[in-house]
Amino acid sequence: YLKGSFDAETSLWDVLKAFETKENVNITRVIGLPDPVDTPLMTIQYNVKGYMKPIVQPLLDDSKKMIGKEQLSAVKLKNLQKYAKQIVKLRLTFKYTQLPKMDEATKQKMVEKVRGILFEKKGGKGSN
Repeated sequence: YLKGSFDAETSLWDVLKAFETKENVNITRVIGLPDPVDTPLMTIQYNVKGYMKPIVQPLLDDSKKMIGKEQLSAVKLKNLQKYAKQIVKLRLTFKYTQLPKMDEATKQKMVEKVRGILFEKKGGKGSN
């Protein structure tokens, strides 16, 4: 497990980023495969890697899961006021997402980059 002290104004996302730096671990940029899907006849494993969204759940009786950068950035440790004077334990898991969210301009840049790599002429003019 990871252990640290943080100011009450620190967001849960910033806690994860701090642990990445301090412990030299990858938490916010995990790429992986989805869990296998069990059917009555077989288990299907999809081989499409995707972004694994971090999910943080405080280990409290009435806590809810906070998924992804948007939610984790919005929740600060002080939001867990009821437990502010105690040690807060957090459970970290990951949720597979096939494609990370991105705007159209970013998608277009990525498509152009891939096209450039796929259709790049090798060896320059006149080479075979």
